[in-house]
Amino acid sequence: MTNPNLYKIVLSLLAVLFLSTACQPSGPSAEQLAVTLVAETAAAVPTKAPPTATSVPTNTPLPSPTPTPAPLVIEDDFSSKSDIWGECEICEWKDGALYFGPYPPKETMGQDQVFYVTCEACGWPKYYRLAADVTAFEGYSGDRTFGLLAGLVGNKFLGAATITTHQHVLYETFDFDTQGWGGSPFKLYPDAVLYGSGATNRIEVEVVPGSSWGSEEINVFINGTKTVTYEQEAEQAKVGLYLGWHSVGVKYDNFKFEELEP
Repeated sequence: MTNPNLYKIVLSLLAVLFLSTACQPSGPSAEQLAVTLVAETAAAVPTKAPPTATSVPTNTPLPSPTPTPAPLVIEDDFSSKSDIWGECEICEWKDGALYFGPYPPKETMGQDQVFYVTCEACGWPKYYRLAADVTAFEGYSGDRTFGLLAGLVGNKFLGAATITTHQHVLYETFDFDTQGWGGSPFKLYPDAVLYGSGATNRIEVEVVPGSSWGSEEINVFINGTKTVTYEQEAEQAKVGLYLGWHSVGVKYDNFKFEELEP
């Protein structure tokens, strides 16, 4: 674009040159001086820079949200000893299974008769599904219980889905305050479909929200058939393997834990 200030300066300079050359006998002509002055003035006078093209902002993609971790799933076929389990005084990993017990006879009737090994890697779930293949392999064939620890709540109480050597199904709880089962639910389900004594039974426990606020519903499946439905106060608790009495040894295999979303 033409700079009007430049022409004003050039015209002023030409007027001065014409006057000055009229008094000089020799040297560059007025026309030559005018051309030189125009060029030098044009170089000295800053011109307006052309507008710089600005970059159009692009739609920068936002970082992908971090996916929410899936519910915890733990499986153990007991082919080798795993560090997911807590302490166990009488446990042996052999022949692709975990052998738990038997414990020596006890004279007391309270907490000394309760034996369990907890799944430490399972954490403290509130709602979950728990399952294992369970086989009694040694010990007294009387009123012994064995199965899955379906909730250990600190030093308050525990719940267990068990079967007995008399071929019954139990959902039993133990109250640590009373040191017994007298003040806790103890239910017998004789109609469960169980395989014969010494055979393997699949026990599965499903803990889901109960029908009333703050409760949980416990469903026990034996060999794929729903046998027990029980409701109690909902608690975060540890899970694992369970023996309800001394003098019985049990083999566990194909353990699976799955945390459930409410």
